[in-house]
Amino acid sequence: MSKLTVKARLAIVTGAVAAVLVAVGGVGLFGVQQGNAALRHVFEGRAQALQTISTIDEFITQSQFSISDAVLDPSAQKTQTVVAATQQRINSVDALLARYLRYPLDATEAPLAKRLAADWAALRDKGFRPTAKLLAANNLSEAQWIVTQQIEPSARRVKAESTELRAFQLTAAQREYDDAQRVSRIVQWTVGACVVAGVALVGWLCLSMARTLIRQLGGEPAVAASIARRVSQGDLLTDVPVAPGDTQSLMHAMRLMRSQLASMVGDIKRSTDTIGIAAADITEGNHALSARTEEHAASLQQTSANMEQIATTVRANADHANRARELAREASARAKDGERAVADAIARMTDLSARSSQIGQITDVIESIAFQTNLLALNAAVEAARAGSLGRGFAVVAEEVRALARRSAGAAKEISQLTREVNEQVESSGSTVKRAGTTLADLLDSVDGVSNLVEAIATASREQSGGIDEVNDAVSQMDRLMQKNAALVNEAASAALSLDAQTRELRLTVQAFQV
Repeated sequence: MSKLTVKARLAIVTGAVAAVLVAVGGVGLFGVQQGNAALRHVFEGRAQALQTISTIDEFITQSQFSISDAVLDPSAQKTQTVVAATQQRINSVDALLARYLRYPLDATEAPLAKRLAADWAALRDKGFRPTAKLLAANNLSEAQWIVTQQIEPSARRVKAESTELRAFQLTAAQREYDDAQRVSRIVQWTVGACVVAGVALVGWLCLSMARTLIRQLGGEPAVAASIARRVSQGDLLTDVPVAPGDTQSLMHAMRLMRSQLASMVGDIKRSTDTIGIAAADITEGNHALSARTEEHAASLQQTSANMEQIATTVRANADHANRARELAREASARAKDGERAVADAIARMTDLSARSSQIGQITDVIESIAFQTNLLALNAAVEAARAGSLGRGFAVVAEEVRALARRSAGAAKEISQLTREVNEQVESSGSTVKRAGTTLADLLDSVDGVSNLVEAIATASREQSGGIDEVNDAVSQMDRLMQKNAALVNEAASAALSLDAQTRELRLTVQAFQV
C-alpha cells in the first residue's frame, strides 16, 4: 500500500466503496426479487387456486341444491331454469377445473387434483347431466333416484376433496410465507454484514491512505503550501522542517529543491555578470564589423557597376563583330558571284575566239572560191575570144563573173581583216578578263580570310562577353552575400543589444531572490 500512488489509492478506495454498494445493492435486489417471486407464487399458485377450488365447490353446491329443489318442487318454469343453470355451471366448473389443472402442481397436490377431476367427471356425467335430462323429460322418479344414489355421494366426495385441496393450499401458502420470511431475514443479515464489512474496509483504506499521505508529505499540507509560497516569492533562506531520518517525503524534497535553487540562483547571478561583459564586447565588435562590412559592400557595388559597363562595351563590340562578320559574308558572296561572272565571260570570250577562227576559215574558203571563179572567168573570156562573135555573149557573162569574183575576194579580204581585228580584241579582252578573274579570286581569298578573322573576333567577343557576364554575376553574388552579411551583422548587433538588455533584466530578476 505504501508503494502505491495517490491516484491508485483513491482508485482503490473508490473501487471498495463501489464494491460495497454493488454488494449491498445486489443482495437487496436478490431479496426483493425473492420476495416478489414468493408473493407472485402465493398469489398465482395459491390464492388463485384457492379461489378456483372455492368457486368450483360453490357451483357444485348450487347445482346440487337447485336440482334437489326442482325434483322436490317441480314446475315447468323452474325445471327449465334449473336445467339451463345446471348446464351453465357444468361448463363453468369444467373451465375452472381445466385452468386449475394448468397451474404448476407439486407432487402432493397433483394426485388430489386428479382425483378431484375424476370425481367431478363422474358427478357430471352420472349425476348432473342425466338428472337435467330427466327433469327436462319430467321423469321425476328417475331423477330422484339419481339424486339420492349418484349426486349426493359424488358431491360429498368432491366437496371433501375440494376441502382437502383448500387446506393444502392454505398450508402451502403458510409454508411459502415462512420461506419468504426466512429469505428476508437472511437478506437483512447479509445486507447488514455487507454494510458493516464495507464501512470497516473503507475506514481502514481511508485511515491507511491518510497515514501514508502524511508520511509521504512529511508534514501538514498547509506548512508545505506556506513554504512553497515563500520560495515562489524569492525567499530561498526559509527553513524547511523535516523529521529526523526522513529522506522520502515531500518536505525533504522541498528542502533539497530550496538548496538547489539557492545554488542555481547564485550561479545564475555570477553567470549574468559574465554574460553582461561578454555581451558588451560582442556589441562593440559587431559595430566595428558592421562598419567594415558596409565599406566592403560599397566597394563591391562600385566594382559591380564598372563590370557592368565593361560588359556593356564588350557586348557592343561583339555586336559590331557580328555585323562585320555578316558584311564579310555578304562581300564573300558578292566576290563569288563576280568570280562566277568572270568565269562566264572568259568562257564566252573563248567561244567568240573560236567562232572568229571559224569565220577566218570561211573567208579563206570564200577567197579561194573567188580566185577559182576568177580563173574560170578568165578561161571563159579566152575561150569566148577564140570563138569570136559567137562567144561574145559568153564573154560578157564571163566578165560579169570576174567582176563578181573580184568583189567577193575583196569582201572576203575585208571580212578576214575584221576577223583578225576581232580576234585581237577578243584575245586582249580574254587576257583582261583572266586577270580580272585572278584578281577576283585573290579578292575572294582575302574576303574569306577577313570573314574567318571576323568570325574568330566575334567568337572571342562572345566568349569574352560570357566570361565578363560570369564575372559580373560573381561580383553581383558577392555583393548580395556582402549585403546579407551586413544584414546578419546588423542582426547580430541587434541580438547582442537584446542579449545585453535581457542580461540586465535577468540580473534584476535574480536580485529578487534572497540567497
